[in-house]
Amino acid sequence: MRDGSKWFKSHKDAATWRNRSFPHFDMLLTVFGKDRATRKNTITAEDVLEEESRNEGSCDTENLGIAMIIGSKIEEATEKFSEALGVDLATSKKRDKINEELLKLSNLSMIQRHRALLAIARDHEMTGCFFTLKDDEKEPFVKSLLKGEFNL
Repeated sequence: MRDGSKWFKSHKDAATWRNRSFPHFDMLLTVFGKDRATRKNTITAEDVLEEESRNEGSCDTENLGIAMIIGSKIEEATEKFSEALGVDLATSKKRDKINEELLKLSNLSMIQRHRALLAIARDHEMTGCFFTLKDDEKEPFVKSLLKGEFNL
């Protein structure tokens, strides 16, 4: 296993993930496993089937059809999973910026800011909603949130 500190020093873009859980890591590990080819060495199920049909001369068309259907379903599922993961990553990036936004609100005490930070970060929908607000709407929103006026 690599020395984590060396790895993060050489991969500066990954620094935001240090000491943080990765959304859906266990599912990704299940889907993709540990050992996968990347870039030039990757092949798809379709590539394998085409190679097999070239090597055998005659191919079992029924099995080939089934394999093509399975391959397309896997591709669909992978795309959906990637989209869902992208949403989680976007929410995670927004969550990282909540405190930065709250610091801009001059009429909040430190305790109010901390309570608002926890309330907004705890709920994905609340996080998304907070970042759709205009800057001048954020302070009244946070004050209402802290007063418990959003009993949804």
